[in-house]
This record gives sequence, structure tokens and C-alpha cells, in this order.
Amino acid sequence: MPRRRIIVAALVAIPVLAVGWWLGSPLFLDTEVSEAAPVIEAAGTAVASGRFQDYDELHQGKGTATIHRLEDGTLVLRLEDFEVTNGPGLRVYL
Repeated sequence: MPRRRIIVAALVAIPVLAVGWWLGSPLFLDTEVSEAAPVIEAAGTAVASGRFQDYDELHQGKGTATIHRLEDGTLVLRLEDFEVTNGPGLRVYL
């Protein structure tokens, strides 16, 4: 009987711990990404620009998004001073 209780407790504890880690890890894990941006020519290359805003009190964001057109016609999205509240599965909608 005690062995059965240990097995049941383990089967319950493992998913509970996994979900707890998934929900709690954004509170203490922080990732910063800083990538080299392509060289963007002088004035006249910015196609569109906008500022990020908070979604609600829990989901906050700030910074600027600018779309640039390069000489070869390629479009590049550049995020400057971009900061968001940490969380799993973050997405940016344009």
C-alpha cells in the first residue's frame, strides 16, 4: 500500500511541478536579445513607424518599431528601445 501511494503521489506531483515551472519561470528568468542591425541608408528609407503600448496592467511594452526599405527593395523591421513584460510565448502583432 505505501508503494502505491508513492507512485500516485509522483504521478500527481510531476505534472503539477511542470505546470508550476512553466507559469512561474517568467517571474525570475529574463532574456535580453541584442542583434546587429543591417546598415540602413540615410533619410528617406523609413516606410512606416509606430510606438508600442501597454495591452493591460500585466502585459506591458514600450519602444518603437520602424519598417525600412533597403536599396535592393527588401523591407526590414527594426525594434528600438523595445521592452516587454516577460512571459511565455510572446508575440508582436503589426
